[in-house]
Amino acid sequence: MLSVAKIQKTLQAFTNTPRHKATHPSFFQGKTSALSGSNERASFTMTDQTIDTTTENDRPTWPALVKGFRCRCPKCGEGKVLKGYLKVKDSCDSCGQELFHHRADDGPAYLTILLVGHLMAPALHVSYVEFRPEPMTMFLIFAIGCTALSLFLLPRLKGAVVAYQWARRMHGFEKAQ
Repeated sequence: MLSVAKIQKTLQAFTNTPRHKATHPSFFQGKTSALSGSNERASFTMTDQTIDTTTENDRPTWPALVKGFRCRCPKCGEGKVLKGYLKVKDSCDSCGQELFHHRADDGPAYLTILLVGHLMAPALHVSYVEFRPEPMTMFLIFAIGCTALSLFLLPRLKGAVVAYQWARRMHGFEKAQ
């Protein structure tokens, strides 16, 4: 049975002990568990929860993204990532880096829509407020602008997504050198 006296005794032991002593494993030796209601020893384990985030062969992300945005190999920056408009090559022609591991899926299309929308919406607002063009003129200008910007950004963002996956060693790129 849990009693108030046991809880108060345990809290008093923790509050009267300096912080560095309360976290040391020797502090818990011989202590009874206040919550169990018995005289059995409390078992506390302390583990090192530090995570080593550095890797032996760290791949820098920003240079890889720039190379990918230029539709170049994220490793060497020489070979092309794409064959055709959006098809990713199986490997780089220059350095032989395997690229078939990528899982770009809908990421580049989503990013394209996001960027085009955030660029064209303010332009639409400013042009309407400042110039007041005819609706059909405004539609034609912004339809052509959105289409052109989307066609320009889509392959570049696909290259950047593949390069990001390579830099972060995602989807099978962790084994590739």
